[in-house]
Amino acid sequence: MLNIQTTKLIYLFNTGLRREFIIFFLLIFLPCFSYGQKKGTKDLIVRACKEEIGNGLISLNFSYENPNRKGLQISEEKSRVKFEKSNKSKSAITNFKYGTVNRAFSEVVNEKETVEWTVVNPNGKTHIVYANANSSRCKDVESGIIVPAYQDGKSGDVTTTELNALFEGNAGDIPSKLVYQLNDAGDKVIIEIIYNPGQLQNSLDILQNTFGLVYSTDPLSSDFIIDPDIIIAKNLPSIDVFFPIARLNQLNSYGEAFNFARSAYPGQNNVGITTTQGDTTQRSDIVRESFRTLVDGEPAFIDGTGVKAAAMSNGFDTQPAASGKSRAQVDVENGDLPGIGNPNGYDLPVNVTFDYPYGPTSDEGRAMLQTFHDVAPGAELLFSTGTITQKSFEVNFQNLVDAGADIIFDDISFVNAPLFGTTRIGSLMQDFSALPDKIVYSSVGNFYDKAYQATFKNSSSVPDFDFIPPGSDTRAHVFGTNPDGSEDIKMKFSVTPGVFLVTMHWSEPFSSEDITTGASTDLDFYVVDDNNNLLVNINRFSTGEDAGEIAVFEALEAGEANIVITSANGPAPEGLAIRLVAYVANGLEFTEYAGASTIGGHQMTPEVATVGASYYANTSPEAQPFSSYGGTLPNGQVVQADFLAPDGGNINVVDFSSDVDGDGFPNFFGTSAAAPHAAAAHALLLQGTRDWFPEGLPADISALNNTSENNSILSLLKNTSTSAGGDPDQVGAGFIDVEAAFKAIASQTAKITKLIVEDGKTPSAEPFIVTILGEYLPDDPIVNFDGQQLTIVETGDGYIKAIVPEFDGNPDLTVETQPTTPSGLDGGDSNTLRFFDGNKLALSIQAVNDTINFGQATSFEYLVSGLPEGQTYESTGLPAIQFTTPAVFPYPDVNNYLLTAITETELTAEQKELYQLNFKSGIFTVFKNDMKITPADTSFVYGQAITLRKTFDFDPTSIADPADFLSLVSTDYQSTFFEENTLIIINKFRAIVNEVDILSYLQDASWTTTERTIQNKFRAIVNGMNVIELETDHFVDYDAALDDGTTNKFRAIVNKFRAIVNTADLLGNNVELSLENKFRAIVNDTGRGDETDKTEYGSTFTIVDAEDASTDTEENGVQKLYSMDLITGLDVTHPDSLHYTFPGAFIGPVAANLQNTYASGRLTITKADLFASIGDYMITQGEEINPDSIKVQFSGYVYQDSTGSVFPSGIDFYFVDQNGNEYQSGDVGLYDIKIRDPKNYAVQYLNDAKLYINVDDENMRKIRTYLDCVEYNPDDPDGLVYVANFRYLNPNDYTIYILEGPDNYLSGSAERSGSLPKIFLSGEGTFKIRFDGNDLKWNLTSRESTNKTSTSSDASSSSNKCDSGEGTEAYNIYPNPVQTYLTVEKNFEDETTVEVFDYYGNFFTSAIIPVGIGTSIEIDFTNYQNGMYVIRCTSKSGVQTFSIMKE
Repeated sequence: MLNIQTTKLIYLFNTGLRREFIIFFLLIFLPCFSYGQKKGTKDLIVRACKEEIGNGLISLNFSYENPNRKGLQISEEKSRVKFEKSNKSKSAITNFKYGTVNRAFSEVVNEKETVEWTVVNPNGKTHIVYANANSSRCKDVESGIIVPAYQDGKSGDVTTTELNALFEGNAGDIPSKLVYQLNDAGDKVIIEIIYNPGQLQNSLDILQNTFGLVYSTDPLSSDFIIDPDIIIAKNLPSIDVFFPIARLNQLNSYGEAFNFARSAYPGQNNVGITTTQGDTTQRSDIVRESFRTLVDGEPAFIDGTGVKAAAMSNGFDTQPAASGKSRAQVDVENGDLPGIGNPNGYDLPVNVTFDYPYGPTSDEGRAMLQTFHDVAPGAELLFSTGTITQKSFEVNFQNLVDAGADIIFDDISFVNAPLFGTTRIGSLMQDFSALPDKIVYSSVGNFYDKAYQATFKNSSSVPDFDFIPPGSDTRAHVFGTNPDGSEDIKMKFSVTPGVFLVTMHWSEPFSSEDITTGASTDLDFYVVDDNNNLLVNINRFSTGEDAGEIAVFEALEAGEANIVITSANGPAPEGLAIRLVAYVANGLEFTEYAGASTIGGHQMTPEVATVGASYYANTSPEAQPFSSYGGTLPNGQVVQADFLAPDGGNINVVDFSSDVDGDGFPNFFGTSAAAPHAAAAHALLLQGTRDWFPEGLPADISALNNTSENNSILSLLKNTSTSAGGDPDQVGAGFIDVEAAFKAIASQTAKITKLIVEDGKTPSAEPFIVTILGEYLPDDPIVNFDGQQLTIVETGDGYIKAIVPEFDGNPDLTVETQPTTPSGLDGGDSNTLRFFDGNKLALSIQAVNDTINFGQATSFEYLVSGLPEGQTYESTGLPAIQFTTPAVFPYPDVNNYLLTAITETELTAEQKELYQLNFKSGIFTVFKNDMKITPADTSFVYGQAITLRKTFDFDPTSIADPADFLSLVSTDYQSTFFEENTLIIINKFRAIVNEVDILSYLQDASWTTTERTIQNKFRAIVNGMNVIELETDHFVDYDAALDDGTTNKFRAIVNKFRAIVNTADLLGNNVELSLENKFRAIVNDTGRGDETDKTEYGSTFTIVDAEDASTDTEENGVQKLYSMDLITGLDVTHPDSLHYTFPGAFIGPVAANLQNTYASGRLTITKADLFASIGDYMITQGEEINPDSIKVQFSGYVYQDSTGSVFPSGIDFYFVDQNGNEYQSGDVGLYDIKIRDPKNYAVQYLNDAKLYINVDDENMRKIRTYLDCVEYNPDDPDGLVYVANFRYLNPNDYTIYILEGPDNYLSGSAERSGSLPKIFLSGEGTFKIRFDGNDLKWNLTSRESTNKTSTSSDASSSSNKCDSGEGTEAYNIYPNPVQTYLTVEKNFEDETTVEVFDYYGNFFTSAIIPVGIGTSIEIDFTNYQNGMYVIRCTSKSGVQTFSIMKE
């Protein structure tokens, strides 16, 4: 360890070094340092390490070594922890045991934070250790299995620990939904502000005027959850608002107004066309067909008519639907909810007083109302959300009361609601329940018995924990006695990986319930390991606030830890009751001392009927294991589950839950499902008792004297419940039996089904015994027939035997049950039966269940029963049958729909006399259709904009118009692509990289990308096409992240500003970027990705951008995805290595109706033309060719290519002669300059470029130049009326090449036209230059031996004039180009020698043109190689040369 004296440290600062540099220096080089040397106690050695825990958080674990062979204690001010980013500090541990203590405490912070722990030793030396994301990774002994879900520590600010963590960025990339409710933008959070007495108006003024919060009747525009006027009118003790996260710390400046502010922990849900099977299990279906009353003056069976029932849960109709018809309306038309279009005549719509406004939910409220409607279909239904905050629950509850509700049922538990006494919500429910015929039903909770309760037992001394301040009078709660007889102040529990929420309350007031009171004892709740090292400390200075603490923590792996409860302000008062409840505990088990009631909040209210759950399919009733326990609390208060009701029944909320019984409908589990069953049973009884007992249900009948209930119907239900298995504290009175409750107070109405005539007897002609079969037959029946009572000879289970006398006609027979209620409306006559068939036929018309796959047409069918043998429905003449269904055609969404048969027209009066039509509904089910999306194989030229055409493979069977269906699918599929043609491309694709099989990830996959990825990172590479680039490293990173093991979420690795994630992980909020990030689960405003979306996204991948993550100043997130095709390259392909193409994912609304699979296509890229213009180049034999000296210009580059990118190693020239031979060093002559085709281009030549190679001859003689004469041509169209006839003489026996340039050029003032020769054949040659008569000079530099020498020839209008015929067009040479024979004709008298050379100067042949004007010869070029040739003609008049092309 490096020690630095105080003076040295001061020197560092005085030198002017920046603070950041010093911190960097200390972080890198100084794990800790000390100063202030004094003799005596040895230094404490402190250190820190980093543990990555996921969600953008790290745990900085601090350890120490005490070498003094005894424990040390220092004051709080001498052990401090400071947070650099948030500039906050707090006290750290003050007790230091002898030896090494690993992970003495830890701080959970974001990855950008730096934490400094300063310890001042008793000897005066100071030690500081810094820790941040760059610190060394913790060893196993330094790591913990449990970490807080956000930065912890005991808070005394106005803002609570969880709000401080959120403000400071220490709540994770995705703040826990158990703790926080954020708006869509992620920049505001719902908080509860508990104000000080007398400060309500001041608090509202501060929030509105200082912080600019507003109220609006539109919840999406309102910061206030509750209208401030209502807060004032109702004197609510808290103000619930959406508050800016970035300003949370400013609340601490208003302590005179605000007592404290905390996160509004969301309420926990205790979670038709089909009927819940629980209706049968609790026997309420029997009630609806066997107990009768009057409705609108007519006899009618009990169905809840006249009762108003309201549900409170998370949401009702918040889920979007692809068809445009809301999911709730489909439920109505299916008969699962009442409303306009309900096929059963229950047309009064659900009155939704306030639905959840902040986006889609699971719509558990709709599921609860479906269940209620199954049991009590005649009841009028209401709904309000109740999960936002406790105070909004109060307001919404009262709104339901004001709307006239008789029964209100909910499935909500608030984790910060008191666990002792009666809560504000409970008091509100008490007031409601005191009204006539009013009651509240609530699900008891799904929290098992995972709880602990006791009277606080003070430890005999201050507990020996490092984190207890010195001089403290803290006492720990004693759970029991250790084996050695010592006090056991720790309660052990075990965990598996997961997130847990545990709350602890004690029996003192809550200021959030009543601002004039508050806790007087400051209890704290800690999690420690077996070495007493602190793991979790999320506590408040509770005095004057709420008597409760909430801890949310995460287990990184399986293991054990301990709970410690302390009283921080001295011994707790005698008899102080404490309760600890694990509200989120799947994977947490208390292994000692625990097992207690988990009922809390308003469910503790005696007047509230609390309902536990029992699976409907059990052969005998038994409490579900998770159903919460009641019991007697340590303060003597009794909390209980009143009884059990069924759960696990069918609902018709698509994708709500699993179909465990395989009947095609989701099953609804939990006490959330049980509560509406019981509440609906109460509604049936309420309807009956109102009619049957106008003066109220007598106590002796309801057995009120046997229960403590004030509500007679609830008492009746409890007393008639059947026994059930399970702990008595779970089961309560038993399992609800609705029929038994009704039978206890009223008579059933019999239902007779068949009359059996005594054998050998003829009805009407003689007396006989009739056997009457039926249901609900009374013990003392009365059989009425033909105006008289028949004599009964025998009764039994389901039958009655009576004597029937002779009779005329066909009289009705009924079974009468004597009423038992004061109204006489119960019991009464059964349905009628006759001995003879009458003329009227009863026909049952059953809509046949039908199933199709999405897109298929259907033709509904029906079955008719009741027709005489041989007769058909058509032969009756009745109107044709048609069908109605809520399904929207031609392509109804995947769902279950009610299918009802009806007649096209109403029956005539005559038909009604003859027929009774009874219609029975069926079920029309639409299943997902299989769809395979494949990019078609295609070919493009490199540089063309690539567009991929998809094929959609589906089974066209039963699809009426496959072309129209394909148009629907393809149009919707294309609608989610980015408007500009953009592709994902993998640069330098290889199938396997670093043993990662990239192709295995790509095969059968589809692709999306986030909006920011497109906005920030696409590259426009050609008109009509953009690309988003991936590297193979992105796939290697993805593969590595799958096995990272540092978090229970997928930790995406950002590489080159982007990363690949699985879309299923993304939409499931199971992705963490290695930067801070908040993902919004629901994208594209379709409900995609919310908790009800069961679409399989396992084969879909999404590219996320670094800017999808949050920054210090901006909260970002993924709100929109685009489908995007992927290709594995743009480069030119070979037949054995074509590119792959992979389709964009189908994420449009129609996709939810398809089981999409994906396949790959192949992409062929052919070379693009690259046009080259190349300059000639000349060297001497043996001279090295310098490619950089060859001038070349290219055109035709695409995709932002350039010469540097296309030819990264330089242009690859090669040179060939006219025979196709490539140039070799030492060759001489003339060569074509060529370029080897680069990777993606085929070079096309705009000119014929040559490489000229001169002989290297030290005896070379120079070329001489001459002006032979100047001819005059006054008819020249350009005014160049003079023609200079130049001649050269090459005295060498080989050709010499001199390119036009500094060694071969024309000078002078003359305007001129014509080309200089480049090839100087051995001997003489000539050429002509047209000029205007001014001075003209030909300058030529050639070698004489090894030296260059120059010569020149001058011409002007005064130069030697050509003789007659000299310089004129002396020769006609044709055709040019030539393929076979070349004709050379002369226009003068003299004999001429004709010689043929190639451009290398090689001699081929010669011939003589004889004397005479117009004579000629033919030269056969047939077998010559294609290329340039020189024709030299020599006569007495001189030499002339001509260039000829052979093709």
